[in-house]
Order: sequence, then C-alpha cells, then structure tokens
Amino acid sequence: MNTFFDILTATFAMLGGIVFLIGGIGLSRMPDTYTRTSVIATTTSLGLALFTLAVLFHDFTVVNLIKAVLAITMQAGASAVSSIVLNRNAYINDVPLAEHTQYDELSHDRSHFPS
Repeated sequence: MNTFFDILTATFAMLGGIVFLIGGIGLSRMPDTYTRTSVIATTTSLGLALFTLAVLFHDFTVVNLIKAVLAITMQAGASAVSSIVLNRNAYINDVPLAEHTQYDELSHDRSHFPS
C-alpha cells in the first residue's frame, strides 16, 4: 500500500509542476495586467492544490486530509479574492487594457469607484 501512495505523491507533484510551468508560459504570453492576474490566480489555485495533495498522499492520515481540504479551500478563496482586488485596483488607476479589447463594460459608469 505504501507504494501506491508513493506513486500518487509523485504523480500529483509532477502534475503540480507541469501546471506551474504552463502557467509561467501563459503568463509571459498574456497581453495585459488583467489577463496576467487571471493566469496567476488560476495557476496558484490548481498548482498548490496538486502539491498539497502530493504532500497529503506522502503522509496520509485523516487529520492531514482535513488539513489539506482546509488549506486548498482557503487558498482557492484567497487567490480568487486577491486577483479581483488587484484587477479592481489596476482598473481604478487606469492601467490600460490590451489593444485588441473591444469593449470596456465599466467605462461608462465609474461613479461607484472612489476618486
């Protein structure tokens, strides 16, 4: 049974590394701050969840399972909220959108943003 968990540990660690590699490549290809922030949030949520599962399978207990579920849940929530806050701050400070962006749905109503 220990070999099974070793295989799961190696598999999830490699998948986490691949996710971070693909996220890094995607990050360098994104045209503006808003899409880069989206890539970072998605990559960290999925990549860290996979690494957390790898650590869980390395030392699998019920207590560690509860810790892993809590860690993955809190990290995913924090990543989503932080990316929204960063993008909102960039928009308020007039960081330009990508040139090929067709429509800015917030441009006509900026009254709810503080000056």
